[in-house]
Amino acid sequence: MSKSSGNLKNRLWLLIEKYRLVIFMIGFILVKQLLVIGIPLFAHAGAGHDDRLMINMANSLIQGEWLGSYSEKTLVKGLFFPLFL
Repeated sequence: MSKSSGNLKNRLWLLIEKYRLVIFMIGFILVKQLLVIGIPLFAHAGAGHDDRLMINMANSLIQGEWLGSYSEKTLVKGLFFPLFL
């Protein structure tokens, strides 16, 4: 093995060591995507405590009404998913 290829190998290992967390995260994301690639994405509009609640909260946010009228369901799920939706 020549000196330049050994130097290249050392530099490559240093890069891997430096960015090991990023490499791990990218690998984890790729594995996760491979596992969920066949799962269909849909919302159950009739599910009043889950999907329908999130859709209603998102619509209220769009209309500037914060989370809509206050009821027993207002604070059940939290705020961040309707903001994301």
